[in-house]
Amino acid sequence: MYLGAATCISFQDTFGNENPWSALVEATAESQLVQPDYKEFVSPAALRRMSSVLKMGAAGGKSCLTKAGLENADAITVGTGLGCVRDTLKFLKAVYEDGEGGLSPTAFIQSTHNSIAGQLALMLGNHGYNMTHVQGGLSLAYALSDAELLIGEGDAETVLVGAVDEKTEELVELLSKLADTVSYKLPEVGEGGAFFVASKEKLNSSVAKMVGLNLSGKLEVDADLVLSNTDQGFNYTQFSGEHFTSVGFGLFMALKAFEVGKVDNGHISFDHPTRILVHHKLLGQEMSILLEKL
Repeated sequence: MYLGAATCISFQDTFGNENPWSALVEATAESQLVQPDYKEFVSPAALRRMSSVLKMGAAGGKSCLTKAGLENADAITVGTGLGCVRDTLKFLKAVYEDGEGGLSPTAFIQSTHNSIAGQLALMLGNHGYNMTHVQGGLSLAYALSDAELLIGEGDAETVLVGAVDEKTEELVELLSKLADTVSYKLPEVGEGGAFFVASKEKLNSSVAKMVGLNLSGKLEVDADLVLSNTDQGFNYTQFSGEHFTSVGFGLFMALKAFEVGKVDNGHISFDHPTRILVHHKLLGQEMSILLEKL
């Protein structure tokens, strides 16, 4: 399975940036999320009804297809740990404050986890396979595995694969309290979105071939570079923040490293990698992706 046309919304201006490493040097996990001009991808009327996570999904997905030179994909798979958590909280607060009376259904409709993939399908007029995977830190891995199965079984030739999560003050407070109960040092909580085009055949936008995917651990392979959220490699979460699908940023970094020929954060530089292992370990879940440069 080939991967390419990566787009990312994160804590530095990597969205559509051909050489993101200059921005990476200045970025930290505490940086403000850098978002594109959503009006380029979504009508102003629709934007007013969309939460931040839906905006990230819509812009990331549409931009990714444009970069790949595609009007649509045969299927859409999205991984998310918490989905539209902001709308979920909004709805629950309304239930509590209004005593379950006179509630608007909008927040409830948009609070479901599959709203991201569903919104993309509606905007693109996509009537193909559409699936959301909610598996904690393995959410993106399952979305990629799903795409691989669809392509391998001949049900799709191109799949739009995404990973999106957002954060709120309430979420950070809750995670902090949970971490304190088990004496766990909570990393800087982040948010963001990343999208990729997976294809059966090599496209002009394809950058790498996925040659390994492990949903239960770290692949023990030779690689020029390991991108990880642990001390076992180049830690990408120091720039993206940690969340269930932060590995999407790691995968984006890997594809960008192949494109521009290096990874550079101002302190460490890896030049001309040809095999990159992307690794993510969180709350007892562990996954890894092995990529080879085309």
